[in-house]
Amino acid sequence: MIYGIEEYEKFTHDIYSQIPVLKTEQLVKAIMKTYDGFTEMVAYEILFALQSNHRILLSEDGWAITKQLYKSITNDKFLDSLHLNNRYYIGQYVNKYGQNGSGKYTKGKDVKLESLLMNKYKRLINCAWLLIDMMPECERIVSFTNPWDLSFITTSEGNKQGKLYQLIYIPEKDESATLSLLNSMCNIDKPELRDSIRRIVILENENHAFKVQQIGVKFICSIDENEESKYKIIENRSE
Repeated sequence: MIYGIEEYEKFTHDIYSQIPVLKTEQLVKAIMKTYDGFTEMVAYEILFALQSNHRILLSEDGWAITKQLYKSITNDKFLDSLHLNNRYYIGQYVNKYGQNGSGKYTKGKDVKLESLLMNKYKRLINCAWLLIDMMPECERIVSFTNPWDLSFITTSEGNKQGKLYQLIYIPEKDESATLSLLNSMCNIDKPELRDSIRRIVILENENHAFKVQQIGVKFICSIDENEESKYKIIENRSE
C-alpha cells in the first residue's frame, strides 16, 4: 500500500502539465531517479495508486497518459464511470468516429493508441529521455517554446550554478527546414550565457550531425533503444 499519494500527484503534475503522455517505462525511471532507493516494483505500485486516484491512465501497450488527453483522443464518454482499480489497463486500440453528410457521427475503424500518440507527441517523448536522465535536479519544465520542444532548469547547489537546458528533436523529414531555422538563430556570444545555457539537438539521423552549425549547441544526440538511458551523445561541443 502506498501512503502519502499527494507527493507523487504533485510530482507527476509537474511533468504532465507540459508533457501529457509518457511511455510507462519513462515514468517508472523518473520515479526511481527522483526518489532514491525506490525499486521498479515500488515505482509501478505508485503508478497503480495514481491511476486509482484518477491522476493517470495506464494502457495495455505501455503508455501512461493523462485522463484529459485520453478523452480528447477517444471521445470516450464512459471513462468517468470506470472503476480504475490497481490493475486496470485501458485498451491499446481506440475507436475513431467520422462525421457523415447528415452531421451525425459514425463509427470508424479502430486505430492503435501508440500511432496516435507517437504521431503527435514523438518530439516531446524523445526529449523526455534526457529530462528524466537528469532528475531530480530538473525544475520549471516548459514545452514548445519555439523552436525548442522542451526546456527546463537544473537546480543550483552550493557553488554549482543551475543551467537552462533547451532541447529539440528533429525528425529526418523536417531536417532541412528546422536546421535552417536553428542555424539562423542568434548564437550565444556572451561568456556568462554560454556557461549557463545548454542547447541540445536530438537527431533522428545521427549521421547528419555535421549539418548542425548553430554555435550555441552543446550536445548532439540520437535516440538509441539499446542504451540504458535510451539516448546517446553523438557530439559533445561543450569542451
